[in-house]
Amino acid sequence: MNYADGDHEWIDFEQEHERIQLYADNSWKMYKMFRPEVSQIIEQKAKDKTKLEAEMELKKERAESWEYLGWDEDNERNRYHSVLLDEVRLSTEVSERSERAEMKCERAQPAKLRPLRSSER
Repeated sequence: MNYADGDHEWIDFEQEHERIQLYADNSWKMYKMFRPEVSQIIEQKAKDKTKLEAEMELKKERAESWEYLGWDEDNERNRYHSVLLDEVRLSTEVSERSERAEMKCERAQPAKLRPLRSSER
């Protein structure tokens, strides 16, 4: 933002849009009065951001609310309890197919590179 007196500063338009003035038609006008639709868009974006942050916080809270209870002998799985949801769940099993894929990945390690000898160039 450059000012008439030569001073200047960097501003975040979305946060500072209410204090910006424009010189038009031989007078200073508040930007939000000059272009009211822009203010509405910025305010809607701020509301959407607040809503998204609240949803993300709730999801994080739900994910972190699980406590390990121990091994379930009957089902041969780990048991977890969520205080927030008041639920007890069992862990999922790894299928044989994904275990085989992990084993293939472990075996397929890249070869170590060495510099070329003069006779190989």
